[in-house]
Amino acid sequence: MSRKKERASYVSGVLTMSIVIFLVLKFIFNATWLESLSISLGVFWILFIVSKYRYRGDDKGTE
Repeated sequence: MSRKKERASYVSGVLTMSIVIFLVLKFIFNATWLESLSISLGVFWILFIVSKYRYRGDDKGTE
């Protein structure tokens, strides 16, 4: 699998996890919308930046 596809898969998983965190905080722990959104967006941005460094390389899939 090319690095571009691996990164896309990773970011998709991170987005899904952020949505789940948002829903859990909002509906199970009864947090406010702003708290839930800020925490889930914070997690998403941190892991998105990690993905930029984790999957560095050329876009042709060669390592």
